[in-house]
Amino acid sequence: MATMMAMNKERFWYYSLFVGLVWIAGPVVAIKTHNPAPLGIMVTTGFGWTFQYDMFYGNMIVRA
Repeated sequence: MATMMAMNKERFWYYSLFVGLVWIAGPVVAIKTHNPAPLGIMVTTGFGWTFQYDMFYGNMIVRA
């Protein structure tokens, strides 16, 4: 159990770094190219980040 928590913690932090870079670079690229397409990836990475967060911290049933 502790090994799984440690793996999920590392995965969450690496994924958070990736999502942070995407969320910073997405609007910059969209503004520079005058194309809103790079903003679409922000939605999918947001759902992925939420999933990783839930896997690391547990859902409401586990936390209660």
